[in-house]
Parts: sequence; C-alpha cells; structure tokens
Amino acid sequence: MGTKSGFAFDGRGRVDRKEVYTTKNGKDIVTLVLQVEGSYPQLVPVKFFGRVADQARGLAVGSVVEVTGRLGGREWHGKVYADIVGERIEVVAEAPSKQQEMPGTGGGQASDSGWRGQSPRPEDDDVPF
Repeated sequence: MGTKSGFAFDGRGRVDRKEVYTTKNGKDIVTLVLQVEGSYPQLVPVKFFGRVADQARGLAVGSVVEVTGRLGGREWHGKVYADIVGERIEVVAEAPSKQQEMPGTGGGQASDSGWRGQSPRPEDDDVPF
C-alpha cells in the first residue's frame, strides 16, 4: 500500500446492499454496505468515489469483495463525522444466482436511496466535504 499518513484498512465482506448519493456537483458517492462475518457479524458502510465508485456500482449484491482504504473523519460545527473510504476493491467471489442463493441473505436489492432505505436528509447536503 505504500507509505500513508493516517489510518489504513483492508478487509473482506459480502455486499449486503448498495446506496448511491449524488452531490450538488453531480458526483456520485457509492456506499457499499458490507456484511462482515465473525463471532459478532457486522454491517460496515464503505464509501467509494470517482472511478472506484463506478466499479463499486457495478457489483452485484451477494458478491464477496476485498477492500483496501483509509479511515478518517472531519469536524464541522462541533460534530465529528467519521469516514470509511475504499480506495481499491477486488471481487473474491461472484454473487450466487437466485437459484443458488444462500439462506438468510435475503437476496437484497440495490438501493439508490440512503441508509436503510431512507432518502438522504436535506440538512446533510450542506456538509463541506
């Protein structure tokens, strides 16, 4: 990964859903919500920008991916906003077909709305980053 300042991560997860947000400038931010297995399974939202966002947008729900990126955050008006930003994504296993779908995965659909199916809040649109 080279020398970086800050915090870096790499991890693997199954795409649970995709969320796309278009900024005022017309740029898309693609968030993949990854299901991470383990003793305590988690859902981890990872944001993608630019050409990596285009790659993330094309992934099927249920695909297993490896992601490398950075952890960060910014303070704005006294609040700290955390970011998990993916800088590289690689498909490890394609999504199973509908007939081979694993029980409990629900075969979620891609979503172009906000977190958990909600539309992005208008007041969040003025965040300067």
